[in-house]
Amino acid sequence: MKVSPPMNGSVKKALSVVALLLCMAGNAAAQSNYSVQSPNKKIEVKVRAGDRLSYDVLVNGRAVLQDSALTLKVEQQTLGLNPKVRAAKTRSHDQVLAPVVRQKFAGVRENYNELRLEFEGRYAVVFRAYNEGAAYRFETTLQQGEVKVYGEEAGFNFADNYTVYYPEEDSMFSHNERQFLPRPMKEIAPRTMASVPAVVDANGIKIAIADSDVEEYPGLWL
Repeated sequence: MKVSPPMNGSVKKALSVVALLLCMAGNAAAQSNYSVQSPNKKIEVKVRAGDRLSYDVLVNGRAVLQDSALTLKVEQQTLGLNPKVRAAKTRSHDQVLAPVVRQKFAGVRENYNELRLEFEGRYAVVFRAYNEGAAYRFETTLQQGEVKVYGEEAGFNFADNYTVYYPEEDSMFSHNERQFLPRPMKEIAPRTMASVPAVVDANGIKIAIADSDVEEYPGLWL
């Protein structure tokens, strides 16, 4: 994906991987390993900072995403490539949000555990584990008041050839009214693209891929 929108120096990008059914470790050789679990302990995100930043998502101890990489190329710097961890911080959060437009409920509980990894290069990646799923977000404090994003790698590397309900698109002009056609992942051609959300059936665990909190940034396409 190649994009070059003008952006504020503080870049925030959120990508959510939502599992609908549902601490730090020591240093290894040239690699740091971290993990964060959901409040109910059913979902775990394992993060590795080696040659590049990557993560796994486990549900009840079973990996559904493995070695999924994430990078963001900003100006002359690729965030997430050869990352050097400066600090790792954890926190928990639990509150009830009152949406302006009520849907099923007047209040929505926001409950998660968070792992924030701060890296050399004035950026951080925040990982959150909810009882309902997991998410990550890039955050920067770059010195420039305006930057260009030249590319992003958002990899979702699944553990098996699962069935995906794939809203295939003909072009990047979409009314987001596509059919969700079930097919094995291996049958999706490399140049095929889809809008989000796409839903994956990981042998009984339903996973929806989506993005959120997007400002001054293009939406996610698969």
